[in-house]
Amino acid sequence: MRAARGVRSCAHWLSINIGVDVFTGAEMVRAGHALEELPALRAAFEAGRISFDKIRALTRVATPGNDEVWLRVAWS
Repeated sequence: MRAARGVRSCAHWLSINIGVDVFTGAEMVRAGHALEELPALRAAFEAGRISFDKIRALTRVATPGNDEVWLRVAWS
């Protein structure tokens, strides 16, 4: 991102370009980084089998060792 263009962060860019508030943009960035370490959740999200709202919550509690468990909880 280039500060010279007025964009302060990835979250700010998302706010400008897709119309979410900065907090939601920050959550998108945070969840995206978390999914790098959570293969079961990442695969379900990529396939469209789980919503962003659930991913947002799950990435706060899941770890690389238990993401499959949390995925089953989300589907139950």
